[in-house]
Amino acid sequence: MNAVEEFLSTKEKSANVKREKEHELWNHWNDNGRKPAHLEPLLQAFNSVTNAKTREWKAPRINESAFKAELHTHMIKAFETYDPDRGASLRTHVEGRLQKAKRYNAKNQNFAYMPEEQIRFIGKIQQAHDQLSDEFGRTPTNAELATHVNQQDPKFKLTEKRVGEIRANQKADRPGSLWTYDPATRASNREQEVLNLINAELTSVFPHPDERMVFEHIYGINGKALVTGTNDLAKKLGKSPSQISRIKSSVGAKVKSYI
Repeated sequence: MNAVEEFLSTKEKSANVKREKEHELWNHWNDNGRKPAHLEPLLQAFNSVTNAKTREWKAPRINESAFKAELHTHMIKAFETYDPDRGASLRTHVEGRLQKAKRYNAKNQNFAYMPEEQIRFIGKIQQAHDQLSDEFGRTPTNAELATHVNQQDPKFKLTEKRVGEIRANQKADRPGSLWTYDPATRASNREQEVLNLINAELTSVFPHPDERMVFEHIYGINGKALVTGTNDLAKKLGKSPSQISRIKSSVGAKVKSYI
């Protein structure tokens, strides 16, 4: 065996070991109730696929974490629908399913780009929005939001105009998968993985339907409209703001417990 043949043989053996490990992790997840704790190692085993498809397919203006989250959504669906009796390898089935992520790329690549320096303001503005909405019984104005944020942290020095610009960009650049338990904060890769896992096991994590509904609206997933304001959610779901506030707190606590 010459050097090239030896290299190819070694590479093939390494690939086979990797495929065997992937199937082993899938079987462990599939045979033990498909729990989130067993799903995460399976997702990690496919990190090389996620990274490769992100490099190959992601449009320049698409947020990388958002695109990887989209890939993970399709990857989880592939795990759920995989049937080893059909003969195809798990890797082949997953890569076929991931083709659906191209639709997300095409649909979202023209979303408005949010400058990084604006991102740090979003959480503060959303917190102010929820607090003032509860206090006033109505949606606060941009001027009121600016004043509240500046009082909480004077270094921001936000103006009414600035708040308006940031909120407009937020609406244009807000794929639901970007938000963590604070819907106005960009999710880290770890947090996004957890959100995917929670969504995959939604009924078991949130046995109460009200919690599931609030979770879906907060993150704008599963076909639900993105609604984060307490009063707006209360109106949409036919509940009082205080009820929604308690449910949001419960949902947030459960999400945080996984991170």
